[in-house]
Amino acid sequence: MPNSNNSSNNGTTGRVINFTAAREAKIEEKRRRYERILFKHILGVYCVAEGKGLKAVELVDVSTDGLSFQLPVNSKNLDVLAPGQDVTFRFYFSQETFIPVSVRVQNERNCIEEGQKFIRFGCTVDTASQSYETYKLFVMFLSKYAESSQQDKGDLKFFFF
Repeated sequence: MPNSNNSSNNGTTGRVINFTAAREAKIEEKRRRYERILFKHILGVYCVAEGKGLKAVELVDVSTDGLSFQLPVNSKNLDVLAPGQDVTFRFYFSQETFIPVSVRVQNERNCIEEGQKFIRFGCTVDTASQSYETYKLFVMFLSKYAESSQQDKGDLKFFFF
């Protein structure tokens, strides 16, 4: 009878890989990449500063309960933002239409991205606001889009009639 202590893996231990966690991490990375493309090239995001009009901000990340944005350290718009402050964001999907999103600035920190210095703000979203459900569906769309989207590799030709 073989020795029960004798392992067939010659002293190496097996490792269990959680494919679900690895898949979710890959989807999250892809979602963030698509968000950044959308935020920089399609979606215009501004915060409404009391008595000072709209101030352009660079959205970094969104989730159903929060968002983060950043401004260059030398931005003149920094004077209207501080932790604890309630701010309304406008997510412009066209030049004339937007979704208002009410947030509370929770924190700020310095960061460097692509060699440029920024102040990054973390916010919680007001889940009781009238437009929250629309915002939540937008965030869910981004997640689903990242799961099922594919990169166009130019492998199909376009024909015009």
